[in-house]
Amino acid sequence: MSTATPVRIHFTQADFLKKAREIAGLTQQQIADRIGIDRASVIAYEKRGTKKEYILREWADVTGVAREDLAPRREDQPSD
Repeated sequence: MSTATPVRIHFTQADFLKKAREIAGLTQQQIADRIGIDRASVIAYEKRGTKKEYILREWADVTGVAREDLAPRREDQPSD
């Protein structure tokens, strides 16, 4: 019997933002319109995450996801 090392799966805040939007059934343009930002910003947040609290609050409200589920983890600190 082998003792294989388990694979560690890492999800970033950006992954959670994108997944929340997709589960809510929203396009990037729709979430941008509802939050009041442009689509380019949505694309950037879905690639790198964000520290902007107001964006995280709005994203949570629009998608119906708990705000704390969009919080960056210690090893996943966005750069903006």
